[in-house]
Amino acid sequence: MANRFIKAADLPPEFSIEKYSICRTWNAGLWAINLDRRIYRRREIESVLKNPEPKYASMLRDACLDVFKDPEIEWASDEDGRRMLSSGSKAYACRVRDVSCLEYLSAHEIFTNEAFAKYADAYRFLETLKIRFNADGTFERPTHWNDEATRDEIAAKKDACLKFLTDTPEWQIEPSDTAAERPEIPAFVQKYDDSSFAFATVDLNASDDELADDFRKWLRHARETRGVRAAAREFSLNDMQKWADMRVLAYIDLQSWLLLTEQKATNAVLGRVLFPDEFDIGLDDRVRKVVADYAADLMSPHVVRAMQSQYLKAERETQNSAPES
Repeated sequence: MANRFIKAADLPPEFSIEKYSICRTWNAGLWAINLDRRIYRRREIESVLKNPEPKYASMLRDACLDVFKDPEIEWASDEDGRRMLSSGSKAYACRVRDVSCLEYLSAHEIFTNEAFAKYADAYRFLETLKIRFNADGTFERPTHWNDEATRDEIAAKKDACLKFLTDTPEWQIEPSDTAAERPEIPAFVQKYDDSSFAFATVDLNASDDELADDFRKWLRHARETRGVRAAAREFSLNDMQKWADMRVLAYIDLQSWLLLTEQKATNAVLGRVLFPDEFDIGLDDRVRKVVADYAADLMSPHVVRAMQSQYLKAERETQNSAPES
């Protein structure tokens, strides 16, 4: 059944545009967490529409109405310089950092995940070719060394495995297409569409100038090959004021509610709802050309993470510059 178009009077009574004036008081951190929760909620709605589940759909409808009642979602403070966003990605105050022990050790998961067998099997095969040194100083050669008939065959397979593993960048590791369902992917090879972290090997003995030049080249290539757009610019207070003035968050919440309830609203109706005190003839154009564009940009995990990192960095700098009591 086609989605029906609603009128302004059909909106739930919980919605009031005046409640969204709270957005004018937000910093980058509050914008980030509120947008992040809405991105997550949109994904939940899209999921329940693809796989209808009445009880879950009812919970989501209640959640949409709760947001209409109180648009602001707050977060608890943390002390470790990062926050886990609902979308599954992390934001850090420092955008270049060490790989954590957890991330490094998660690589072992690939050996027990059948979807990545072609990588693990190649690595295990190469391990069987190594000379084993014993505690008493003796060593053992691989058994195939004593079988001249298979030596050439083993050497060819060794070369093929080495080439496969050394020529495949970490970011190109992908689960097998034959997997029954998409597996849980180890942290160090996550390929979620909101993930834009990358690992690189850096020679710390190189000069700063050489490293800076190589990093610029690597960064350009990394973004091109991974399909990641350049980082979002820093967001200003003026930007946030524009989002508030254009009622972007209210537009996002309305669109989520319309999507979940399988209804539609024309830009003219949305214009009257978002800007009830304005009587410009072109409100529908404002919604289509300005509000909708802002919403599309802000409903991006990449943008939200950049916004969150900007906030965390500013908080850290404020703490570091505060005089000791």
